[in-house]
Amino acid sequence: MNQVCKCLKCGYVGVRMDGDPDIHTFRNCNGQLENVPLTVDEYDVIVSAKIRVIQDEDEYFNFFHSMIELKKNNIDEFNKKISEWDSQRDPKLVRDLQELRNNPNPIPRINPRYPKCPNCNSVNVRKIDFVERAGSIAVFGLFSKKIGKSFKCKGCGYTW
Repeated sequence: MNQVCKCLKCGYVGVRMDGDPDIHTFRNCNGQLENVPLTVDEYDVIVSAKIRVIQDEDEYFNFFHSMIELKKNNIDEFNKKISEWDSQRDPKLVRDLQELRNNPNPIPRINPRYPKCPNCNSVNVRKIDFVERAGSIAVFGLFSKKIGKSFKCKGCGYTW
């Protein structure tokens, strides 16, 4: 039976399909997956409601973690939010999610918008911001390792 899980290493929250391993392999994270107290239907309602609102991946996962805590601590409030969001869902998105869940051989999709770490192939990366780069150059000068680098992998720490 499909189960909603979170990765204990990177915080990814998603649905583990029947027969999938207990290791988070989707983003080459290799973290251990832990079942969370959300049903697949609840997960789909949350995704449908928030997929267009939240753009940042960290904010997205933090939102899921807060919903998991809400369900543990205040089931009535959780059910109220799920009912409200369920009534506002786009019917086409609901059909697409159902087709995805019912497809026995889903085609893995890789979002080309996410840069991948050339060292470990993880997409759990972040852009090095101006302040961080400027601070490193101010402290280390020409010996700074952030000159000419744009991204940093959150998994292995590699910068490129």
